[in-house]
Amino acid sequence: MGRIVKRWLIALGILVAAAPFWVALWIAFDEGGKLIDEPEPAPPPAAPPKPRRRVEVPVAKTPAELLLDASKHNPPAPPSPARLGVLELHVIPKKVDGGAIRLTALLPTGERLGTLTPDGKGFSRFESLPHDVPLVVRVEAPGHLTGYCCDVLLEPGRVARKLIELAPSPVVRIRVVESPKGSRVNGARVELWRGAEVVGSGTTDSKGAVSMTLPVVGVFRVHVEADGLAASTDTTIDVWPAENPIEREVGLIAGGSVE
Repeated sequence: MGRIVKRWLIALGILVAAAPFWVALWIAFDEGGKLIDEPEPAPPPAAPPKPRRRVEVPVAKTPAELLLDASKHNPPAPPSPARLGVLELHVIPKKVDGGAIRLTALLPTGERLGTLTPDGKGFSRFESLPHDVPLVVRVEAPGHLTGYCCDVLLEPGRVARKLIELAPSPVVRIRVVESPKGSRVNGARVELWRGAEVVGSGTTDSKGAVSMTLPVVGVFRVHVEADGLAASTDTTIDVWPAENPIEREVGLIAGGSVE
């Protein structure tokens, strides 16, 4: 028994003597089982940075530019014929002597939309006219006043009807005499002026008279040219529709010609 106890005491003494060695050995290693003085492995090379995506910044556009861009992708469709205006005109009288009746549809700017001649019953029909825009009709007929009528505002898809009564052109009769003798002047050139426009002209006959049918009305200046004669004063004439000819006498005196 004493021998066994002695052996245990010897083994215990050996363990106690070796304890510092084991403690030192434990400190020499890190938690991962590697020595502290062992060099750390080099870190792997960093990955190259990813290229940044370019972001397009929209440029501000005006409303007009936006509408233009939209029209390029979505061009406007032509208006439906059912949405355009129609104008029917009835002209009285339906026929005139000396030529045809002409009716012209115009925009307020003067742009011509079309010209028609009435049929045998005096009817004309303008189609595909713009609506919601005031339109006018110019009327021309031989022996009748030329002018504008029928302030029309069409509605889409509907027919507008207008009656036009032609007014006979006024007739102006000018008689040219030589003053103070009162003798008739044959072959005198007579012109009626409205501003810078000649609205009527003619040459006197053997009785010194000339008749002119005017397409317009108003106040006109009378201009007379005759060899060796000149008007002593300026003469004007007021012309309006009338049943009888409008007459005026112009006296010339010796002394040259009127320019």
